[in-house]
Amino acid sequence: MGAQTVWNAPGVKERLTSLASSHEHDHVFGANGHHFLVGRPLSSQQVEGFETEWGFQLPGDYRLFLTAVGNGGAGPGYGLFPLGMADDIGDDMKPWDDFLVGRPGSQFPHERAWNLPLDQLQPPDELGQEQLDAWFEHHDTEYFDPRLVDGAIPIAHFGCAIRIYLVVTGPLAGQVWTDDRAGDQGIYPCEPVQFTHWYLRWLEEAERHLGADS
Repeated sequence: MGAQTVWNAPGVKERLTSLASSHEHDHVFGANGHHFLVGRPLSSQQVEGFETEWGFQLPGDYRLFLTAVGNGGAGPGYGLFPLGMADDIGDDMKPWDDFLVGRPGSQFPHERAWNLPLDQLQPPDELGQEQLDAWFEHHDTEYFDPRLVDGAIPIAHFGCAIRIYLVVTGPLAGQVWTDDRAGDQGIYPCEPVQFTHWYLRWLEEAERHLGADS
């Protein structure tokens, strides 16, 4: 895949090491959690076993990150999740569940930013409590349907239930998308949209904030 050609795993790790030596991590959002450290890289056999278990294949550049740079840790938001984990840092990570992951082996259902119509995001004013409860139950079932993230896996979060997904199946495989349904903002592509460029943009911004040499 073309995106793989921009990876320089030793160079990325050297840049992270330089950032980790800074004592001003609070200048970079989320860095106080990961401290610019990454987890131990996975072996190709571990990745292949995971893919077989879940029934999908990882995009080449993300696979390369996992096997040559690290499995989770330093990255955008509060850092990257280890493969198969989500929603916190360190020992508080949780395995994927049916709420976070739909069917990763099925095609990602979106081609462009998606959200419900504005008039479907908030309940009508005139509802009584019983009707309001029923409205929210129906809304949450529809709006947070895991099938809306079929073909994608969670790889990071920005707090307030804002998660980053990596598309793994379909024509958009390799793209990163934001899931901000918790803020009524729907699901939409990140900028830059390709995983490698998205990660390296973050790395460059972290270096600028901390004055590190790239």
